[in-house]
Amino acid sequence: MRGQSYFYTMVITVAVLLFVGAGLYWAFFYTPAVGTGSPRYWLYFANREATEVVGEKRAQKGVLTGETIIEELIKGPRTQNLWPTLPQGTRLLSFFVQGRIAYVDFSREVKENFGGGTANELMLVYSVIASLTELPEIAAVQFLVEGQVEESIWGHIDTSSPLMPDEQFIAR
Repeated sequence: MRGQSYFYTMVITVAVLLFVGAGLYWAFFYTPAVGTGSPRYWLYFANREATEVVGEKRAQKGVLTGETIIEELIKGPRTQNLWPTLPQGTRLLSFFVQGRIAYVDFSREVKENFGGGTANELMLVYSVIASLTELPEIAAVQFLVEGQVEESIWGHIDTSSPLMPDEQFIAR
């Protein structure tokens, strides 16, 4: 009888150790295969001083697209010490990528509701650029307003051609 009790105690002990070991493995060492789970990405919003854009980590259910990134930028940051960069009422009219350049067409509110100032304009431009260039297929961004390329949308930065990230304004 004593031998049978010892056997069952050992079986239960081994089972518990295997269960705990598997749990620790999953918690600390398991890395899911690429392409599974929710894609993680960074959105960039203005810091309090409007001197650089700072990343806020997000997760996306399903496929992550440039459209999703812009829509999330329009909604604004979730972190208290970051500030939105796109004016209220701004809508994304269209988005496409051609030759590693993202063409982002905003509604007129991006221009009409803009608060002004060079610093705010830099934050807006580099927020969009830094966020979109997190996608490997995008290297530069061409800004459009109501389908048109404008020499300078807000009067301080030349937006007549595609713009690339400028690490001077992006905290990574």
